[in-house]
Amino acid sequence: MANATYDLGRVGTSLRGNFSYDIAYEPLDIVTWRNGCYIANAASTGQYPDISEEWTRLAQGEMDYAVADELTGERWIDGRPIYRRILTGTHLNNAGSTTIGNIGPVDGIIRLDGFVRRPTGGLQTFSFAYYNNPQQMVTANVTKEGDVVVYKGNSWDTEYYAMIIYYCPVADG
Repeated sequence: MANATYDLGRVGTSLRGNFSYDIAYEPLDIVTWRNGCYIANAASTGQYPDISEEWTRLAQGEMDYAVADELTGERWIDGRPIYRRILTGTHLNNAGSTTIGNIGPVDGIIRLDGFVRRPTGGLQTFSFAYYNNPQQMVTANVTKEGDVVVYKGNSWDTEYYAMIIYYCPVADG
């Protein structure tokens, strides 16, 4: 009796490095994404590992945030890529504005989160204001040129601030 030959297809994994939206992946491909590791369950292109059924998470690392502009791998509802920037510091002007950074020309702000820590240990989130009491407020604004400006009241001091901005830059060309 002759031995039968069976085509099992691909049986081993393939390490593909960092996930890319434009690359076609096959089952058993392994990628890194957002400081985690994922394996493909099915062939796919443009399916983000953390939100699609085509991928299974193998391991999740710590969150990795850079203080430089960082492409998140996500897209806004109109398909534009979303970037992230973190700004930190120790000084905000009392009863006025402080420009804390520049993210370049922007076409849209998706989200802005952050906090200010007072020397007493108290925390206030950005976009916080007491109604009719501008001395207590802290809020942020991003100009079309990308200047990130914080407005703060004068009834407290700043020990430290941290802000994370998700945005879409002005398209090239």
